[in-house]
Amino acid sequence: MVRHPEIYLKADALFLERVQTNPGFKKAYEIDSLNDPYLLGTELTGPPFSFDLVDLAEYTVIPSSAIYPAGYPVLPYVDRRLLTVSATLKSFYGTVTQLAKAEQYYFALSEAGAASDHMYLIYCDNENAYLYREGITISAEYLQETAWIEGNPMLVFNENNVWYPLMGRDDTTEDTTLQNIVAQYATNTTDPELTDYEAALVSRFAAVTALETGQVKIAMIAAARDWDKWISTSDNQPFCMIWEGAGIEGTVSVANGNSRIAIVDFLVANANQLSPITAYLAAITEEYEGEAKIQNLCVEYLRHASSPESGGTYAHGHIWMCGIMEPNIEDAYYAKAGCCTSQAANVKAALDIMGIESYWMHAVCAGPPLYGHSHIYVPEYDLAVDLGKVAIQNQKSVLSYESDRARSCITYLVYKDAWASFMEIEEYCGTLSPAAAIDIIEYLSSIHGDEIQGVTYGYVPISSAMFFDHLRNHDKTWMAVILP
Repeated sequence: MVRHPEIYLKADALFLERVQTNPGFKKAYEIDSLNDPYLLGTELTGPPFSFDLVDLAEYTVIPSSAIYPAGYPVLPYVDRRLLTVSATLKSFYGTVTQLAKAEQYYFALSEAGAASDHMYLIYCDNENAYLYREGITISAEYLQETAWIEGNPMLVFNENNVWYPLMGRDDTTEDTTLQNIVAQYATNTTDPELTDYEAALVSRFAAVTALETGQVKIAMIAAARDWDKWISTSDNQPFCMIWEGAGIEGTVSVANGNSRIAIVDFLVANANQLSPITAYLAAITEEYEGEAKIQNLCVEYLRHASSPESGGTYAHGHIWMCGIMEPNIEDAYYAKAGCCTSQAANVKAALDIMGIESYWMHAVCAGPPLYGHSHIYVPEYDLAVDLGKVAIQNQKSVLSYESDRARSCITYLVYKDAWASFMEIEEYCGTLSPAAAIDIIEYLSSIHGDEIQGVTYGYVPISSAMFFDHLRNHDKTWMAVILP
């Protein structure tokens, strides 16, 4: 329920442009293993992705509520979501909603040469979805032409125009095709049946999801969650211009990939707080005390987010190359997707709702081989949550608990609703001031006597003293990152 649903199509179109025009993505699509080394993206070979590889008829169609496990607090209309095409193309169980299937068909036809500005997706109150093209209406469920629509259309949209009465959108004067679709299929019922709780949210959702012109690009970044990682020989990076024109203010260089990673990760963590999954994970812990709260959160999370490859013991998986899309908590359940940063963002959202103080940290080794990893540290119970599980600590440390792969150089820190990126200290950015970062790092260091270091360009380690000197210098000129 957003005022600008076209943003999702715009964002997915850019993701598809990337995988359809750069080599190696056919192989990435065809890989079933979530931990295949190829998906680290160091050497891509072979053709790009094409919808010729996708058999839309093979999908099992599910209602939106089935994205979530039974018993989760799913609102009948508000929680209907169009997951990213990057996720639905790699659905773990081969399931899609009708709307997701219609979107894939829309982009498959676009790839084949159909003009997207003359195609529209039609979404009804009963979740039926259709694709309209050149006077022909096609059922998403059956992929067959139909003379009528079952259900009341609530939303008709493409990448440019939208008809969505519930959210106050009516672009029918902008496009005759949209005007004809609405005239032909709209009924007297243009708003969905809502619960009282949902009805009270309509005006708020319409307001907070309204976009000014200067907010469109950051909205596309948030929708796609692509931080535009340079991968191997890929030379077509469609999100590059989007980042450059996103209007992000403050002490930040969006040309620096590390800054983009930090911003996307924080966007994911915030968005997760609106998920029924996060709400459920937080709610089920209320009957427990102490550390058992986190243990049981992790048990429930791993029941749905872990893959058979992990034996259910941890959550981690790549569905595309690491860095071209950052999975959120829905993707973790739906596609078993998410690297260490995604898993940390998912768990932290639940801990925040529970009111449990935690620190999300990413740290790297002080020497070769370079190894970086994200985890959540919870000082109240002196424990770390790593890949969705409570970690077994071989040594007492807030940064590293694997004795053979010690990580002592912090590169990213999130505390409450503030974040800082130190992935290269010269490119410090965030909403957490350097002075506040020093205070937090000193506190964390004091717990177990960790010497928390930093890194300079090229991930070269620097001592704690030098690290703090850099932070103090940054504090003189630092300005918080502000998203439009």
